[in-house]
Amino acid sequence: MIRFKCFHGTSLENGQSIIQENHFRPSDTDSLRMGVGAYFFCQAGEDDTYPVRCARELEKYHIKQKKHPNQYAILSC
Repeated sequence: MIRFKCFHGTSLENGQSIIQENHFRPSDTDSLRMGVGAYFFCQAGEDDTYPVRCARELEKYHIKQKKHPNQYAILSC
């Protein structure tokens, strides 16, 4: 079995909901690059900080675009 360590960036409120419900709810907007779903950054190679950095930068972008409030969460799964 192959296992991946993945990270998901989201608003703090959504992150708390995901933890409480133990469930990711797919985004239902068509404006996402690859369509409806839940997106994850996975570790590839030896740089284990890369997926966390990607998730963090995406959330900073969402804050600038006013898609999320000023607080965000990065979940490991």
